[in-house]
Amino acid sequence: MITKVSTVIILIQLFIGSYSFDYNFPNEWANDGNICNGRGQSPIDINITNIVRNRVDNKIKLSNYWEVPSEMTLTNNGHSVQVSAKWPNGLIPSISGGLRKNQYVFDSLHFHWSQADNSGTEHSINGKRFALEMHLVHYSKNYGSVSNAQKYSDGITVIGLIFQIDDVAEWTLSTIVNQLKHVTKKGQTVKINPFPLTMFNLDREDLFITYEGSLTTPPCSQAVTWLLPMNFRYLTNNQIKAFRNIELDFGNKANVRPLQPLNQRLQYFVELDNN
Repeated sequence: MITKVSTVIILIQLFIGSYSFDYNFPNEWANDGNICNGRGQSPIDINITNIVRNRVDNKIKLSNYWEVPSEMTLTNNGHSVQVSAKWPNGLIPSISGGLRKNQYVFDSLHFHWSQADNSGTEHSINGKRFALEMHLVHYSKNYGSVSNAQKYSDGITVIGLIFQIDDVAEWTLSTIVNQLKHVTKKGQTVKINPFPLTMFNLDREDLFITYEGSLTTPPCSQAVTWLLPMNFRYLTNNQIKAFRNIELDFGNKANVRPLQPLNQRLQYFVELDNN
């Protein structure tokens, strides 16, 4: 039986287009009538040995990744910190190729972490997790927005970057990390110095791992084509501490979803088009 309170909560969620969810109880996410218990869920363990022979001929192509946005903001939304940006018309970064034929427009990026260096990534590689995972979210140009694209099986492409700890000076995340102290509480937003997405060196990748999965947060829409570069990135101990100081909903100290069953899904290698 659905109570009046439950009905009100569901209506509010539908109205604002977002979900309130607790990382301490991920098994309860499916109770809200979404697909979080579906057979094509993410994250998964990436077993490199199982994909040696699986390749996709349609190479990944990056467009406008070198363009500097006119404005960039960092926001604590209660379940992560998110970077959003504005570009001049026609210069928004996009990606194409791989398992999909559509063009996917960049929307935003966000992070996942925990209180330990070996459990902060959502995806694992050969059974091993690392300190931090960054997701660059793109939506199909055919569908116009992430909220609309998540309704379609080919709606979203997410690039997932995995970070390990290395105390050698690492500049990749400095622009973001230096501003985290201004967004420790939910709802706080700060403008940051705009940077091009090439800052993450995606244009230097040779090979990505790709598979079909889902959003890793409710509503867990099975609309995502995942791309994970073969090369890891690095951040320092001080940088990961800055993420761990972020206050999340429900007092969560981590925002990492448990690994999901593969359910016989295939994983593939796909190359980057460097031309």
